[in-house]
Amino acid sequence: MNQDTIKRIEKNIYLDILEISDIEFQKRVWFGSQTNYGSSYAEVMCRLFDDDQYELFVKKYTYQLNYISSFREQLEILKNKLISFNREENKSDIEIVNDIEWIKISQLAKSIINEWKNNYP
Repeated sequence: MNQDTIKRIEKNIYLDILEISDIEFQKRVWFGSQTNYGSSYAEVMCRLFDDDQYELFVKKYTYQLNYISSFREQLEILKNKLISFNREENKSDIEIVNDIEWIKISQLAKSIINEWKNNYP
């Protein structure tokens, strides 16, 4: 995969993790109060894992992008937590944003976004 494609995927993944990191934003876009953008838990997971191949990104492309090992580990932890959470089927978006495990995932995503902004602009 060429570098431009990897950078595009990196940007998309960043934006998805940014959405995961912000519960208030999720409430606006997942419940339709923000009319210029719509999303849902299912959509962000599909974008992240299907469209942008987050698992492959963490496993392979983070090395090509020279991410430090501790940052790669945080992305791996997030991946595992998202996969584990996703196994809890049949939750509505409102149940998800109020779920304590989702809130913890969101906090982890927020710390990843902060590190990403500071170290990989």
